[in-house]
Amino acid sequence: MVSAPEDAAPFKKGINMKNDYTALHAEALKQTFIERQELRKQVEQWWKKRGWIAPAFLRQYDTPIGCLLRQVATARYEDCAFKLLAEYAGLKPVWLELTRDRFITGSDAKRSLVLRRVAHDSDHQIRTKRERLIGDISSVNGQQIREITLSDGRALTSFHHDVQDTILPGPVERHDLSALYEQLGLLSPHAYYPFVLSWFIAHAVMFEDFHGGESGAKLDGFTAKVVEPAWEEIVRVFGVPPLIIKLPWWTELGFYPANTNWRTHRALKNTHLLSDC
Repeated sequence: MVSAPEDAAPFKKGINMKNDYTALHAEALKQTFIERQELRKQVEQWWKKRGWIAPAFLRQYDTPIGCLLRQVATARYEDCAFKLLAEYAGLKPVWLELTRDRFITGSDAKRSLVLRRVAHDSDHQIRTKRERLIGDISSVNGQQIREITLSDGRALTSFHHDVQDTILPGPVERHDLSALYEQLGLLSPHAYYPFVLSWFIAHAVMFEDFHGGESGAKLDGFTAKVVEPAWEEIVRVFGVPPLIIKLPWWTELGFYPANTNWRTHRALKNTHLLSDC
């Protein structure tokens, strides 16, 4: 765990990660970025003291960005929802990957990468068809995701990038963090999460739900042991919480839209959260 410097900001009593998600409000976010301009320099100095280099993607865009962190960038309805919400908040959607992560058959999100539920929205209902990309899913358990080859010979990552490029309009912005973590020796979540959360103090906005979402109760242990301690460390250092907008979740968000008309699909319209996007 990274220790706070001597001049660290005092930890504010009552601040709690579960209660401090950022509101989805474009003007408020714009004002927050203005107010945190000075913090950008502090964050970058903090990285430098620890021998951490600034991620290239943080300097690549001339507009504020919203980030979704997943093992592989793809195009499930979750990704579509993220794109809509980020744009609604005045942010450029950017996908951050970690393809060096290992495939675990017990993870619903990772299983969906090789056992897709493709959704066809027709006849006033959602029809799904299962698409198995690997014959024996257990055969790739424990492999790094970037090393997995599908039954048809394609790389898993290339397949999902092609899906994303097809389903989501316009150029898709995605960056694999694997090389950066390896370069800095940040090879475990305990090591890299303080670094990751610091990106969202003044440089960008994260979209995630660490207290629910697809993994549900399975995520609780990871959140309590890894994410919340890192979050508290960052708040102690900088005096403000990272900018994290809670990403909604319902079952259909785990499906893959079959076509580019996903904006009109019922999978995205069963809640008021996306009705204005």
